Amino acid sequence: MSELLIKEREVVVPGQVLAEGMDYLPSHGTYRQDDKIMANRLGVSVIDGKVIRTIPLAGIYMPKRNDIIIGKVIDVI
Repeated sequence: MSELLIKEREVVVPGQVLAEGMDYLPSHGTYRQDDKIMANRLGVSVIDGKVIRTIPLAGIYMPKRNDIIIGKVIDVI
């Protein structure tokens, strides 16, 4: 039986156990160690069904497919 140990949008720290058991899947900013899902960065937890990930509190933004990006074109070559 799996147990979720965090809430949505909770601040998590590296090494913190986020869930126990094999029902949840790690994603960006998390990893599995034995039957536990752990955070590997300081960030905010996101739970999407059975997938757990973290959004980092600091660092660069890495866009991914289907993200909406707002920007300003300053020059065209």
